[in-house]
Amino acid sequence: MERGEYRQAIAHYHRGIRSLVPDFKSDRPEDHPQHARHWCAHKPILLTLLRSKARAYLQWHEDPADDRQPQALQMAYRGYQNLDTLLTKIRQNLPSAEARYALIEQAIPTYERAIQVALALYEREGKPEDLERAYQFCVKNKALIFFEGQQEEDARYAGVPPSLIQREAQLQAACIRAETALYDQEIGQLTAPRDSLVRDLFQRRRAHEYLIQQLERDYHRYFELKYAYAQEVVVADLRAALPADALLIEFFVGAEQLFVFPLSLERGLDYGIRAIGPDFEQHCLRFRRLSSAEKLDPSAERAYQELAQGLYETLLAPQLVEASEQRLFIVPDGLLLQISFDNLLYRKAEVGQVLPYLVRKYAISTAYSSRLFFEGPEVEERLGAEAYFAGFGLTYDEATLRALREWQENKGLEGKEIPSLGPLIYSPGEVRELAELLGGDYWIDEAAERYQILHLATHGLEVAAKPLNSALAFSQTPAEPDFLLRAADLYPLSLRADLVTLSACDTGYGKLSKGEGIQSLARAFAYAGSPS
Repeated sequence: MERGEYRQAIAHYHRGIRSLVPDFKSDRPEDHPQHARHWCAHKPILLTLLRSKARAYLQWHEDPADDRQPQALQMAYRGYQNLDTLLTKIRQNLPSAEARYALIEQAIPTYERAIQVALALYEREGKPEDLERAYQFCVKNKALIFFEGQQEEDARYAGVPPSLIQREAQLQAACIRAETALYDQEIGQLTAPRDSLVRDLFQRRRAHEYLIQQLERDYHRYFELKYAYAQEVVVADLRAALPADALLIEFFVGAEQLFVFPLSLERGLDYGIRAIGPDFEQHCLRFRRLSSAEKLDPSAERAYQELAQGLYETLLAPQLVEASEQRLFIVPDGLLLQISFDNLLYRKAEVGQVLPYLVRKYAISTAYSSRLFFEGPEVEERLGAEAYFAGFGLTYDEATLRALREWQENKGLEGKEIPSLGPLIYSPGEVRELAELLGGDYWIDEAAERYQILHLATHGLEVAAKPLNSALAFSQTPAEPDFLLRAADLYPLSLRADLVTLSACDTGYGKLSKGEGIQSLARAFAYAGSPS
């Protein structure tokens, strides 16, 4: 393609695709395999060829010296739609975390190009469905990364029996073996009758489909995380679900560009594109470090304010210039999962005045997926909360602190400097003041009941290497010797709280794996049913 021979390159990729999908017979380069009907034994290779073909069409469109193919952009668009379907199919059948990470290496840049192409079509033709498709690509990428890499562990915590997970893995492997057998028969390496192999593949796929239906019926949360992301979010439904005073802002962080999709009930869906330079990552990480510091010297304070206002200008300012909404629903992506949007500054700070934190101007909620704001059976369950606010504070007696230190030394923080944990002398006052402000109840070193808002003022323990072991520390008693609430313990729970505030160290931080999001206590609370 470096010589501008796009037609020849596309034809070359198309021949490779046909060789991998024997029952795909079309010799028209603009056609693509139908992944629900055609079979392929080597999907990762097929993914590479389809991506190269779509990229060739995009480069053909972008070449100012070649205007012989006015439909190149449309062909690239169709190619990325086909890639989206194939990525979903591959993701659902990968056997290991290592294989999923390898897929993500291709998926994230693929969705970045797909968004770029859909927005270019929208700019050229002005069709709302192209803008919606760009947003769908963003949502689909987010849904892919929301599913945990530690798949089998998550299934266990979601209450799925190990025998069912084993059956799922067996059916996935059987489908792959049946597709491989068909391919081997097509190229002459297997002498079995083709009709028999086709029938076997059909039966394997049907059995897998029945199992998926059972998971949807009996283990809805697991189904939502693993399979429901293949279903598209209907923008009209999402818009209708938004409160009139709320603005949804969803991000996609690419290699060189940041895509922003604001959605409101009044104005509908829009988009923005920001160029991000090589220092964007460092700015985000430094902002996180400064936000977490207990005390800042004057130089660090100035740096914090510059970063907080600069990130606000990059991430949110264009969407909020004319916004009349009072609430922000934010769906971050990539590095943005690690920063606190509440702590951004919406204007330059005046000397001697209170810092203009964004949270002083807007009520802000964040989630890993737009679906978590408005969808899922947990919405009805949360309405069953028995009261409004509960504050829960711990002071920690010496026996509990001693057990905490033993846990740190023996189990949780290998190779990491152990923080010093002492009594939380301000915890009682913190929860008491909030209960008085919100008109709720509070407990100090006691058990709480079911409330819409939970405020937990405790010690938090981060285990970066094994994030499902990150925990909140409660009081150790003879009746309750296990005083840690681990992230893993939260997965099978059904919380009825609309808001959980974790007033503890490191609860929002965790392992940030490319393509997997942050595995943290905050994420575990979201999985258990709390949207904020």
